[in-house]
Amino acid sequence: MDSHRALVAVLVCVVLLLPQAAELEASDAPGLYSLAGQLVQVIDYTYSVNATRKSNGTAIINILELQSLDEYNYHQEILSQEILESPSASSRKHHDEYQGFNCGYTELSWQNAPPTVTASTRATVRHTVDYRPSNTTAPFPVDQRLFSQNISPYVRSEDLIQADDPEIVARAKQLTDGSLCQMDAVVRVLNWVASNVQYGCPAGGAFQSNASSTLRERIGNCVNFANLARPC
Repeated sequence: MDSHRALVAVLVCVVLLLPQAAELEASDAPGLYSLAGQLVQVIDYTYSVNATRKSNGTAIINILELQSLDEYNYHQEILSQEILESPSASSRKHHDEYQGFNCGYTELSWQNAPPTVTASTRATVRHTVDYRPSNTTAPFPVDQRLFSQNISPYVRSEDLIQADDPEIVARAKQLTDGSLCQMDAVVRVLNWVASNVQYGCPAGGAFQSNASSTLRERIGNCVNFANLARPC
């Protein structure tokens, strides 16, 4: 079960009125908004694999090991990691590559195995995303006059994205109320989804991926995260 321990995002919204702004209505005044800072998450991660006994009485599980990453503005640091199995494996062997990829894994094998064996990776991982200075002149709320035919289809309700669900509408309003710019509103929504929806992928599709179910159950995979964040 994943639990998000920390979530930090630094948002700076500065309004710089252009010289002619004094002659405009406040709602029409152009502005410059800037976003900079970091988002940091420390996650307790658990990944489990089950295998059934073969006809010869043996069982094998290859379980991937999480790797540290440092790419562009994304960094993943493995703070701790362990691989557990049940029952105890007859042998354990580490490999540096998996199917040609530079990704280590552990091979666990059982002799005289029970009907089912299990292996799990448990890790504490720190994710850091750097917000490169990003500027925009897009204020919030969005002027409805800007919703052209090209944009409108992307904000309508769909089978998996219930934008008109009263609970989703209320949550979106609560999260974005007082936002100084569109970027501020987006960051608030993404941070809330990341810190309040547990990541999980149960076998057999035990839950649905639509936005309403995700808000209600607070668990899902990448599809759930995206479907809930979009209508908010």
